[in-house]
Amino acid sequence: MPRTSHLHWARHLALLALLTTTACLPSEDKGGGVDTGPDDLPVDADADGVVEADDCDDGDASLGAVAEDGDCDGTLTADDCDDADGASTAVAEDGDCDGVLTADDCDDGDASLGAEADDTDCDGVLNFVSISAGLYHSCALDAAGAITCWGIDDGSDQDHGQVADAPEGAGHTEVTAGAVHSCALDAVGAITCWGADDGSNDDAGQVVGAPTTSGHIAVAAGGYISCALDGTGAVGCWGLEVGATPAGAGFVAVHAGYVHGCALGPAGGLACWGVDDGGWFDFDQVADTPTTSGHAALAAGYFHNCALTGTGGIDCWGRDSAGESSGAPTGTGHVDISAGGSHSCALDAAGAIVCWGADDGEDGDYGQVTGARTGLGYVDISAGAYHSCAIDDAGHIGCWGIDDDSEYDHGQVTDAP
Repeated sequence: MPRTSHLHWARHLALLALLTTTACLPSEDKGGGVDTGPDDLPVDADADGVVEADDCDDGDASLGAVAEDGDCDGTLTADDCDDADGASTAVAEDGDCDGVLTADDCDDGDASLGAEADDTDCDGVLNFVSISAGLYHSCALDAAGAITCWGIDDGSDQDHGQVADAPEGAGHTEVTAGAVHSCALDAVGAITCWGADDGSNDDAGQVVGAPTTSGHIAVAAGGYISCALDGTGAVGCWGLEVGATPAGAGFVAVHAGYVHGCALGPAGGLACWGVDDGGWFDFDQVADTPTTSGHAALAAGYFHNCALTGTGGIDCWGRDSAGESSGAPTGTGHVDISAGGSHSCALDAAGAIVCWGADDGEDGDYGQVTGARTGLGYVDISAGAYHSCAIDDAGHIGCWGIDDDSEYDHGQVTDAP
């Protein structure tokens, strides 16, 4: 490839800036002012209207900051977008000069530009705060409430827009991934659901039936149902009719399985409802619900449930085909719990992950147990159908499980951000 001179590169950038009228953000240097370069460096020395690499920043916005050596380091690079601080690093700059802070721009510290685009630790990876793993997809929420979903997006019969139709923008407070749909809650308690809304066999109204009012405090997407808590803590569900929800208010958490739901009461009591007829989908996930109080957390899996006691012990009940219920670890000190398809996962107080269930190498074992991340410092955990995901204390996502190019592999692991 032939070598390109600095002069050629500078003129090319200047022409591009003039043709596209690209404008970059003003300086965000906390010292203020526009850096016109050191006094001993010329400003557009040859008066050709183009700032060459050795001219430093001429302060002429009409040329486009792209065409200026904004950090006065003698090299025209992406970090020259009017940083005005002479530091020559992409930190606190609109590194790609597109006027929008994205992962490759690092964190500029300016909340007005959209915190959802801030990479707070400047490692090129956006920082997430919560995660939810579904059947063929997962979704995560970043610090500004923007939603990122990944997984199935191939137009197949199983693709109902679980990824492609995820809402844009920030300001969401919760996201939950179900089997063929997802739901989110925004800052005013309004619910948005997307996914199976196409009249297919997977469409049971779990999307179109979402409440249109605001003021909700929690939402949960399951298999054929979705549930939410209103401002009083009362439970409401939509989608497949699976039975009456618990009466009263004051519930503090709600979760949805494939054809059942569970809620946590203010005193740590548990209430589950749904299929309880001895039929195909009844694995006693409702009938065997503990009657004791004092629970600290709750999780509904596809056909089983788990809860944390007040001391961080684990209780699971319902289907146990792969040890997803009976294989729960003994001991206390767990702080988070998640129930998936044929496995479950938990976090302890040090942020260590433990998973149990399908791990025998037989059908249904895709590494969602044995592939669990090691180490400490994880802050959120979610068990899906064939995979699991966690977020560490730096806001980074790690997923494990199905990664075999089979009919069930839709990038749930490999496409994680």
